[in-house]
Amino acid sequence: MIAGVVLKDLTVHKDERGALFEILRSDYPEFKAFGQTYITVCKPGWVKGWHYHLKQ
Repeated sequence: MIAGVVLKDLTVHKDERGALFEILRSDYPEFKAFGQTYITVCKPGWVKGWHYHLKQ
């Protein structure tokens, strides 16, 4: 263990296009003024693009 390091189980969101999981979110207690960082994987033949949330 490393002092101050927090291990967190990440939720993976999967569908027929691929997968996405959030690494850091502003609602995590460890981060007070942070947006969002995520990793996304796209399966062959699919294209994913930016989109807009009215509320998130």
